[in-house]
Amino acid sequence: MPLDWYHPNLREADRLHLDGIAQYLIDDETVQRQAAANPMGNFGVQFPQHFQSAVVDRLAGAEAFSFELLDNQDLSEQVMSA
Repeated sequence: MPLDWYHPNLREADRLHLDGIAQYLIDDETVQRQAAANPMGNFGVQFPQHFQSAVVDRLAGAEAFSFELLDNQDLSEQVMSA
């Protein structure tokens, strides 16, 4: 079922956030090893914990980066001029 069915007001920024979570999971070496070593059914049991951890880690990372943008005028100017 498409994600829009569950959350019809999903904005592009939300989709980008989900893409970031997905990329975080793809880049996670533990997730890669477990996915390679287990059949889909077994990995599916482990995946919700990985997903939840990725959501929390990305939230913390976004918060830290947001504060850095607020606190670092040079960085903010560089981002705004890009």
